Amino acid sequence: MATEQLYVDGLGTERTDWTRVGTTPYLDAQDQPSHYVHTAVKKAEIGDFTFADTARPHTDTLNSVTLYAYSRKIGPPTLDFYLWDGTGWTDTGLACDVDGLWSWESVNVSAILDTWAKVDGAKLYIKQPNDEDQSEVDAVYLLIDYTATGVGHPYISRVQNVSGMRTVGGW
Repeated sequence: MATEQLYVDGLGTERTDWTRVGTTPYLDAQDQPSHYVHTAVKKAEIGDFTFADTARPHTDTLNSVTLYAYSRKIGPPTLDFYLWDGTGWTDTGLACDVDGLWSWESVNVSAILDTWAKVDGAKLYIKQPNDEDQSEVDAVYLLIDYTATGVGHPYISRVQNVSGMRTVGGW
């Protein structure tokens, strides 16, 4: 098994209630205070964020998908992260740390993004709950766990006959 990280790589204009610091897409690296988003406004939304496409061939076996967010929240441990699977939005149930310190939190979203097409088309928006406590998000990515399959995969050695010459491929 292997993994691949797909960080946020774009931000649309569908939801613009949060304050943005730095340059778009704001959540593509752990780099606060240079680039991040924050709000203390009830029910404020920001999105839709897109993710980098996977470099994996869609013949590889998709084992699991986990959403990671680097954030902090002062107050109740709720900050709603919604994922688009190509047909609808689903609340991921990701909870943020409440102690006011930056931390990585994660939630398994394999039930939402259960195909390569859904992973490649995934979008995210974030919603402040019905409170006025400060919420800040600095980085978000999808961690893809997969099993490589198929001929010609770079980790599989193979013998090839090219113009009568015997060559060994792979990395």
